[in-house]
Amino acid sequence: MNRLEIIKELSRYFPENEAKKAVCKIFEIITVALRNKEKVVISSFGTFIPKEKMPAIRRNPKNNQKVMTGIRKKVKFKPSKKLLRTI
Repeated sequence: MNRLEIIKELSRYFPENEAKKAVCKIFEIITVALRNKEKVVISSFGTFIPKEKMPAIRRNPKNNQKVMTGIRKKVKFKPSKKLLRTI
């Protein structure tokens, strides 16, 4: 399911423009919180945890040259137990 499908599903219960605004605003709020290195907890759904991977030495497969990577940002998702039981 993607963003448009979520909006379509919500538009069954709310006007489509209101559903679109709500979905976009929710994703915006989550994105800003993760950018600020805040943990996002959605009860009965799961937790989004921002992580930073430390720099590492990698190998370029084309020329076998070693390359130093920078700090990489990742988001870890831990589903809630309630969500896992419903799947």
